[in-house]
Order: sequence, then C-alpha cells, then structure tokens
Amino acid sequence: MAKANGKPKATNGTPGKFSGKISLDIRDSKPDWPSFLEKKAPEISPNVLVILKRKWQQ
Repeated sequence: MAKANGKPKATNGTPGKFSGKISLDIRDSKPDWPSFLEKKAPEISPNVLVILKRKWQQ
C-alpha cells in the first residue's frame, strides 16, 4: 500500500473508497480489484518443448 504524508493511501484508483465486501467467510466476500492471474496462451497454441544441448569438445 502506498503512503502519502505517512498515511496509507488506496492504490486501486479511488483513494479512500473500498468497493468490495468483507465477510467472515471468504466465499461471501467480494474483491475490490481483479485477481493477479498469469496470462495464458491461446487454445490453438501447440504444446512444444525445445531442448538445446551443446556438445563439448575434448
């Protein structure tokens, strides 16, 4: 969380306003920002693994 003048500041674009919902059970809670998920490859992308091995000369 960023700080301004020593006081915490919201970093979700709307300072000071939380638009989510906090409940005792996580299933009833709602987030204020989207999850941090890694990007996925498109469905049509092939599954390819390339291994390069260098042969050392003696």
